[in-house]
Amino acid sequence: MGVPAAAAGVDAIRLRSERRGMEALLGDPAVKRACDAARAGLAGDLQRRRLLSEALRVTDKLMPEFAALLKKAQALAGPAGRVVEAFVHDDAKLNAACMDAGDGRVYLLFTSRIVERMTPGELLFVAGHELGHAAFRHHDLPATALLRGAKGLTQAQALALMSWSRRAELSCDRVGFLCCRSLSDAASALLKLTCGLGEPHVKLDLEALKTQMADITSLTAGVEASEDWLSTHPYSPLRAAALAEFAAAPGAESSEARVESLLSAMEPPSPEATSAAAAEVLLWGGLWLARCSGGESAAEAEAVAGLAGAERLAKARAEL
Repeated sequence: MGVPAAAAGVDAIRLRSERRGMEALLGDPAVKRACDAARAGLAGDLQRRRLLSEALRVTDKLMPEFAALLKKAQALAGPAGRVVEAFVHDDAKLNAACMDAGDGRVYLLFTSRIVERMTPGELLFVAGHELGHAAFRHHDLPATALLRGAKGLTQAQALALMSWSRRAELSCDRVGFLCCRSLSDAASALLKLTCGLGEPHVKLDLEALKTQMADITSLTAGVEASEDWLSTHPYSPLRAAALAEFAAAPGAESSEARVESLLSAMEPPSPEATSAAAAEVLLWGGLWLARCSGGESAAEAEAVAGLAGAERLAKARAEL
């Protein structure tokens, strides 16, 4: 098992299909217009003010150990030439996020629970993962915002967007691994994100997680798990198995091919065979995202209607 050299830079360990997918999507004029429209509404000063007023900013004086850990991760992962501010907010969930509000800064947001429950090695993996989003400029393609409110995206474009988003998470997992330099720390962090438990309640066994993913794969052909097609994140067992493949042979063509095989469990079999199912998934996924954002706006309704059809949208509203 090899740990990539940090000097090589994070771009050298990026999942190749993720890079190609992002380039293809941003090269699509309709997707690029939707991205520009989504990012035009960003309010950096307002977002920063909210973070400063509702969360604790991580500083050397207030959280010296965590601040040192984040500096280590940033030295390895980047992003180069950008100011990174980290905040901790009160939340019982294990979660972290990377935000770009369009003001040139990168914001890392951690829940209090994740800081309390994870070891330093696990937190290095999580911090590196989130910094990976900034290093790869994933915020140039805001998948969730596009699906929620962008007009003019076809079913094929929306599914391609979600497929890319899942690959983006795997690219960032590799950056997290580069930072923590421990497959066991990375896998145990993913395990805690899945079930909230660690030792002594759960004994880490990477082979068991890989077996769980193998069982998912074996069941895929016999079921239509169409909700997976709209998921922004891969399953945690998939992420652990994909990271193990990468760690065993970083950059090898055979390793990349096996990762793609794992990802196929969350992909539609073919556009022709899944058109109706895809429309249904996009309909309910779009409505769910709209409701989570505080209500369905006219623009969001138009976007959902464009993906699933106005008649089906009206029927879905009646079912809610």
